[in-house]
Amino acid sequence: WVAISVGNTVLLRHRSVTYSQLLDGSCTDAASFPIIEGTACLAAALALGHHVERLPSFKGKDQPEGCYIQGSELWMGSKTRKRGHGILWMQNSSSEQLCSSGRYASISDGYMDQQEVANRMKQVTQSLSASKSKCPSGSPQHNPCIVLWSLHVRDFVRKGFGATMGLFEPFRAYSTYSACTWAVSKEFAKDWTTWKLGPFWDLVVPNDQWQARFAAASTCGDLKVSFWSPPPPLKCENSLLSVQGQGAFVTSPAYNGPGPPTGVFNGAYDIYTQTFGPRLQAYRTPFTEAYAAIHIRH
Repeated sequence: WVAISVGNTVLLRHRSVTYSQLLDGSCTDAASFPIIEGTACLAAALALGHHVERLPSFKGKDQPEGCYIQGSELWMGSKTRKRGHGILWMQNSSSEQLCSSGRYASISDGYMDQQEVANRMKQVTQSLSASKSKCPSGSPQHNPCIVLWSLHVRDFVRKGFGATMGLFEPFRAYSTYSACTWAVSKEFAKDWTTWKLGPFWDLVVPNDQWQARFAAASTCGDLKVSFWSPPPPLKCENSLLSVQGQGAFVTSPAYNGPGPPTGVFNGAYDIYTQTFGPRLQAYRTPFTEAYAAIHIRH
């Protein structure tokens, strides 16, 4: 089985194209598109009457972009910098570029460039907004629930960054579902965003007012916060949060469902992506060609 779509993102769609073979020029000149995927290259060659069974890759200097026939052999140009190059760029006149009437989606190698990350972050922002709109609203008879969060990035690291995030992100979903908003100090907001982590709060409070409100606030029901302490990671104003409520939420369809538009949350996936989005957008690929890397922890 292969997923056709995930939420609003379509992964598979039917496409119908025709293929052509150029004696000169480029696919772009012929109002067509180069064939840049191996399986499609083989399919195009067979459709055009070539009896080929293998597709070697060529990294030499003289090559067009993508799929081409040279004599009786099928080849795939592998240099990304040959983008837009056709037959006129090749010294061997026996080569003929194969083209498609339809554009091919780029095949992902797992790396998302800046634009892809930006598009993904836009989707996440919209998804989280939709999730929030599907959460129960607070009772008008009660003062609004506000979570006052104080745990800095350095405290996350001290307690174990991954483990702390593993508790923090589901709690964000639970508190939002419980009609709570989040407030942080101006100092905290600056520290968090300096680390290129995404803002998760609804309100930034001046430091002096923050200290007074945090000192006057109550604990957040009977929530267990010993893992995070000291310092106390959070307090609440008008909280109805509880260990029982959180336990029921993280095992419910509201948290473990498909997410918007038919559900509320899809686990903490969107929340994690929102948190680390600015860091992902700041990354730059170190090489222009495919590469392998080894991560060693010590």
